[in-house]
Amino acid sequence: MARRKLQQERVLGPYPDNHGGWKLVHVNRGGAKSTKVFATEAEAERAVKALRRELGLLSGKMLDQALDDYEQYMKHDKGNKPKSATETMRRLRRFFPDNNLDPLVKTHRSDEGPAARGEPC
Repeated sequence: MARRKLQQERVLGPYPDNHGGWKLVHVNRGGAKSTKVFATEAEAERAVKALRRELGLLSGKMLDQALDDYEQYMKHDKGNKPKSATETMRRLRRFFPDNNLDPLVKTHRSDEGPAARGEPC
């Protein structure tokens, strides 16, 4: 199995626990793991978010603000032509239509989405 070249601190989970709870795994820079178990998924999600914020993994920046910053970067720093920057932003905003709803960093789990709801993908 391939190993990560850059070892950075990270939080994994939450995962269902064998005893009916929810667990998260905190991996430090050295690769050592510590596990915490919570009674509910909501508690585990809150703990993951708090730990990620503490580790600096969540910026708290909303996607809308990140897109605005990227537009300014393209126009002023990168030197894109105005029409090119405008078209790129149009496409990005169409790809992310609900950009004010989700934080820039969001964890996706396999039990979310159309397949989990029995909908065709």
